[in-house]
Amino acid sequence: MFEIKNIKIEGASEKLEKSFEPLKEQIISKNINDINLGDIKKKISEDVRVQKVSVKRNSLNGILISVEEREPKYYLQYKKNIYLLDKEGKIYGYLNDLKKRDFPFIVADSEEEIEAILGVLDKAEATDFKDIISQIYTENKKMIKIVLSDGAVIKTDKNVTKEKYDTGSYLFFDLSSRKKIDYMDLRYEDYIVKYMEDKNGR
Repeated sequence: MFEIKNIKIEGASEKLEKSFEPLKEQIISKNINDINLGDIKKKISEDVRVQKVSVKRNSLNGILISVEEREPKYYLQYKKNIYLLDKEGKIYGYLNDLKKRDFPFIVADSEEEIEAILGVLDKAEATDFKDIISQIYTENKKMIKIVLSDGAVIKTDKNVTKEKYDTGSYLFFDLSSRKKIDYMDLRYEDYIVKYMEDKNGR
């Protein structure tokens, strides 16, 4: 009567759900009263792709597992691999685990660089730059470069304030509506802007 006959998993992608098959096989047909739901939750939570999980009985012989998967926010090129990062900066998968989508591409060589870049993105993405950031990487110890979708570059560092990005984004869109910008440097008190030269060198 209390033998587990049904284990339902909701909220998980097909790939994630398949990875839970061995766990399902371990508990199917067992007495539901002998199963520690907390242990199941702990086991599933160990999967780095899982953001949140709840496990409960939904009938005399059934268990419902509700999963919230991590959502990708950035791509990260790090140590020869390309990973997925969520909004908290947590690495949880590879590029080929996801159908290609339009996320900013982070290029980094160390965890320190990742941390600094995420700090910059946190400020820059709170401005009008957020929808046009294509790539971001550390050029050197004094400069982080943000490449925008039109090819323009924003030169910055981890000390540039959100207010500077706010004003910089307004200035960028105003100036770029008149002439294509090569780069804008936010690291100094004044905003430094270099325009792209046309075929006549102007």
